[in-house]
Amino acid sequence: MTQILIFEDDDRLSAYWKTLLEAEDYTAESCATMKESLIVMEQTPPDLIIVDMLIKQGGRLVAEGGLTLIAKLKLQSIDFRGPIIGVSGMKKGPFLRSTPLDIAKQMGIDVALYKPVCPDQLLQTVERLLKYSGS
Repeated sequence: MTQILIFEDDDRLSAYWKTLLEAEDYTAESCATMKESLIVMEQTPPDLIIVDMLIKQGGRLVAEGGLTLIAKLKLQSIDFRGPIIGVSGMKKGPFLRSTPLDIAKQMGIDVALYKPVCPDQLLQTVERLLKYSGS
């Protein structure tokens, strides 16, 4: 069965995505911290990762967020070669020229999605990426 890791700090959104994916016969595991994500990846290597760019703990942004996880994955310090979907609610504005998703795209993620993500868009993206990755 196809294993998907969700690295998202919003518990309600993470639970919703997990339910959505499991309804389509994927196995999904959600994690709110990078430490937790790394443990899950070691125990049950995922076929695809959905990662939030900016992670909060206790209401504050932490350094070990999605961009840090992507850097570890792309620098091969973690053995993962599957597709990565980056998600973020932060969009460009008059004072922001580059978003975390822009940076993640430069780092090599497969798809960037802005929140809120339409359920059909998420499912179609997952299906397409897994089809092309051979998972």
